[in-house]
Amino acid sequence: MEIVACGLHKQYAKGVVALESLDLTQRTGTVHGLLGPNGAGKSTFLRLCATLEQPTSGTLHIHTWDVRSRTERRHIRRHLGYLPQAFRLYEELTPIEFLAYVCNLKELARPIPQEVARVLEAVNLTEDARRRIGTFSGGMKQRVGIAQALLGEPRVLILDEPTSGLDPHERNQLRNLLANLAERSLVLLSTHIVEDIAQLCAQVAVLYQGQLCFHDTPESLAVQARGYIWELVTDETLITPSGVEVLGSTPTPQGTRYRLGSDFRPHAEAHPVADPTLEDGYLRLCAEAQSDVQRHP
Repeated sequence: MEIVACGLHKQYAKGVVALESLDLTQRTGTVHGLLGPNGAGKSTFLRLCATLEQPTSGTLHIHTWDVRSRTERRHIRRHLGYLPQAFRLYEELTPIEFLAYVCNLKELARPIPQEVARVLEAVNLTEDARRRIGTFSGGMKQRVGIAQALLGEPRVLILDEPTSGLDPHERNQLRNLLANLAERSLVLLSTHIVEDIAQLCAQVAVLYQGQLCFHDTPESLAVQARGYIWELVTDETLITPSGVEVLGSTPTPQGTRYRLGSDFRPHAEAHPVADPTLEDGYLRLCAEAQSDVQRHP
């Protein structure tokens, strides 16, 4: 199974361009991460893959099926699991009732009680399966949303901010679940939590203002920040010159430890960070993309 976008373009009313000439291929065998600031086009791309919207131009295929074809969209949906960023639940229902309802909407051929029990166990909600969803915490509601996406063992699983509201233990459980699913399904997730990408994804794509500006391994993304990340410990008020970004600050007994992003030594006492993180690489990439936009508006 694969997702193949070629020259994908999506434009909304009043000329708002969400995606521009996107070329991207993703295949079963790993978890694919999608990063980008707000408004980068991540959710639009996921909605196009989920057949909820149509491209303005270009092509998008799931396996061999064209998302623009009404007939082929039906084939895609039979093999698709989708968790949108804003997911609504019927809070007066129990998880068993809600998931059985979704099974009927999906027209699943397999026995519904067994399938509901399977996904509830997968997200660790078996003991709470007969409680009203309205009594659940935010993290538990998110797990119900993940459970409905898993119904029918989809060959393509698309998740928009799936770890939102989950505590560290729940996030770790979800990562393990998705890693196992990726062995037989194409798993695509969009997130603002860079740590999730670092822990889970073997491939990461970065969007900026609707354009693809990176597609490679997380390790390669981290390398983008070499020579850009600096650390400085000082008890003086920090005055940064133009072109220097303060990425973090931590009080210490010796003074405040600053983490700075800069193409040049930002302070006489600053020293370069030898092993930048994935987040460092992502911030560096976004800074470069923003500079390109400013130079070529």
